[in-house]
Amino acid sequence: MARWPQHYHRRVTSSLSRRDLLALAGTRLVVDEFVARRADVAAGVGQQLVADVARIGGLRLLPGYFMVIEQAMDLPKERGDAASVALAAFVERAKASGFVAGALTRRGIGDALVAPVAG
Repeated sequence: MARWPQHYHRRVTSSLSRRDLLALAGTRLVVDEFVARRADVAAGVGQQLVADVARIGGLRLLPGYFMVIEQAMDLPKERGDAASVALAAFVERAKASGFVAGALTRRGIGDALVAPVAG
């Protein structure tokens, strides 16, 4: 069993009362453990849950999101403003060209949302 990062744990426990929470060491374990324990609810990465519901059947996947995982890029501050501008431009070109969406699709994560192009 894995420990959740503290901010995840606070978010989940603050929204539930008098419930037992089980954190697992991988998204592929969530639904199998959920079924084995006859639990009331499971939360996990949407793409994995969709695949597991199709694999197992008899389960209901609720619409919407439990949480959003925002991704980011950075670089050392000492690289200066020009490097920061270049990195931001690269990210925007990667989104606008379809590269990011294509990479997600190639990894089997085609239903993930790509942030809108800035500007």
